[in-house]
Amino acid sequence: MSPEEALALLQKEALLLRRLKIAMEEKLLQLQVEELQLEAGVRVLTTKKELSEIREKRNRRKKSRVTRSRSKALTTSTPKSVRRQPKLEPLNLDPEFDGNVCLTYILGRAEKIQVTRS
Repeated sequence: MSPEEALALLQKEALLLRRLKIAMEEKLLQLQVEELQLEAGVRVLTTKKELSEIREKRNRRKKSRVTRSRSKALTTSTPKSVRRQPKLEPLNLDPEFDGNVCLTYILGRAEKIQVTRS
């Protein structure tokens, strides 16, 4: 190897090492920024990949919450449709009720009215 070739090779290696040093410094700065963000309780998304990973985690958590709540609903709670139905009071009819008496609601109270046959 001639001295010129060796010099060219060393220059290429020096250029590669400078680029590598710059890349390492950038990565170090990025890690320091992330560390400061974590200490401050702030997280800034830097890439689309990180955003998609967070969305996937959130969706997995939502799905697990839904399945947990559904399983709890099946075992421990009453469905909302049943809970929201008003309770009906039973009608207290006379034991001598013969069909000639009808019930009407006037002013919110039940009154018995005798119906006469003609």
